[in-house]
Amino acid sequence: MEDYWTLLRKNRDTISEATHRKIACSFARLVWNDLDELGKKAKIVAEEYSSGNSTMEDCEEYKKQLQKSLPGNGKSSVYSPIIWALQESSASYPMWYSAAIAGSNIIELEAATERELFSIVKNYLTQEIDDKW
Repeated sequence: MEDYWTLLRKNRDTISEATHRKIACSFARLVWNDLDELGKKAKIVAEEYSSGNSTMEDCEEYKKQLQKSLPGNGKSSVYSPIIWALQESSASYPMWYSAAIAGSNIIELEAATERELFSIVKNYLTQEIDDKW
């Protein structure tokens, strides 16, 4: 069985940046109950941006605030997947990669399994392909 990372990488040109961001947001939703108010607001901004209802400037502002609260020990925090969902897509960090890293954070936090993340990605892929037809 393919893993979620491979599925994202193989379909990086098939699905839109917005869908990749929605996938990252779905991964981040898995830690919703562990988030404080700042984390929840940041997650909502990432979702709004993926739907065209927020700006990258808003995302950057929340990302900076969350980064200041990271533990600094190199381990994932509940903020980590949200930071990746807020990440601006670039040549260095295309959105599919940011979504994949958000998934890695979720696995490290033990908020979901590889199989659960695979199902999330597969559902988004199916939905986007259906929408194109």
